[in-house]
Amino acid sequence: MREVKVALQRLKAKNMKKADILVACKKEIESRIMHSQEAIDSARESANSEQKSTAGDKHDTARAIAQFEQEKLGKQLAEQLKLRDALFLLSDQAASDIVRVGSLVECSNGLFFVGIGLGKIEVGGDHVFCISIGSPLGIAILKKSEKELFTVNGREFEILSIR
Repeated sequence: MREVKVALQRLKAKNMKKADILVACKKEIESRIMHSQEAIDSARESANSEQKSTAGDKHDTARAIAQFEQEKLGKQLAEQLKLRDALFLLSDQAASDIVRVGSLVECSNGLFFVGIGLGKIEVGGDHVFCISIGSPLGIAILKKSEKELFTVNGREFEILSIR
């Protein structure tokens, strides 16, 4: 039964195109950017209404909290914009015999897109793990080739294919 499940996963992974993954990553990043912008707008609106309705120390505290929230959201937005820019650069990466930034790697434990840390995303009903090169898995997988084994956090991975 396990062999059948693995065979089906491999068949699905072979049919998945890197372009589809890039589109799904772009949609995820754009969604995050939109939500961050909405949260910034909401925090700004809240701060403006707080200015009109309060006075004194309470006003200063509320304004400081709102300002802190806007700064935090602004940093999140900046990080998401960096991810979008990095994704644009990954779209030009050609296939390689070794894992590098922009590689789509099929392992015994799943399908991994190396380059940006978005986590698990859904592409055509299947899951792809988008990992950054700074993550433990990203560090371990870089410069490996097909059929190589490596271990991360006690889990063994075998690289089945690289695209």
